[in-house]
Amino acid sequence: MFFSRLNTFLIYKFIFKFTNLTIMKLLYCTILYIIQPVFINKFLFPLSDPWQYYLSSAISGMLKVSNNMKQIDFLELVKKRQSVRCYSNKHVEKEKIDRCLEAGRLAPSACNAQPWSFIVVDDPELKNQVADLTADRLLPLNHFTKQAQVHIVIVIEKANLTSNLGSAIKDKFFPWIDIGIAAEHICLQATSEGLGTCILGWFKEKKIKKLLNVPDKKRIGLIITMGYPKKEEIRQKKRKALADIVHVNVYRR
Repeated sequence: MFFSRLNTFLIYKFIFKFTNLTIMKLLYCTILYIIQPVFINKFLFPLSDPWQYYLSSAISGMLKVSNNMKQIDFLELVKKRQSVRCYSNKHVEKEKIDRCLEAGRLAPSACNAQPWSFIVVDDPELKNQVADLTADRLLPLNHFTKQAQVHIVIVIEKANLTSNLGSAIKDKFFPWIDIGIAAEHICLQATSEGLGTCILGWFKEKKIKKLLNVPDKKRIGLIITMGYPKKEEIRQKKRKALADIVHVNVYRR
């Protein structure tokens, strides 16, 4: 009995000492716990009740830690995302762009209409032409856009019947809301890839539509510049306090 407990104790101690990933620890311990009655019991003794209690408690604790880590990681990602207006000339890998687009594709939308399409502009000459059409000579706006290696142009597509009905009845054009959500998905994924982004709403839409062969009847909702930030500094966010924007149960005047 003593050697059985000692053997099991040494196995778990080895796992927790040399395995850094919480999920791997959980997986290994679970497998050992499942196979222990089948294999170890043939040669040694099964785990006593206290040992089973300690193991189940450890697994439960690791699950809680894992869930908390996920929450913290996402909040940290949100804090790291910022509008980047200074880019390096480093090439942006296609696989990173594809993952950002996949994040946009998976974004929710009213009635699952998915009223968007994404034009990836990475040809240097064409990208610079788009950049020229986002800047304004008279106003100090978007003069940084040529630095970005990629521009993602979000075209508003026709929504489905239920979304259009909802827009008409509630006097809200849901596709504009939808593309905002998709754009933020793209930007958050880009942040996780080490990329910087900036969402643009100021540009010469008609000229860009002609340049990119977008049909006249369609609208370009947003443009996202994307590239590697020239500076790694994360600026402190200036946001309203929760107390100023959160109302509980009723609106506070």
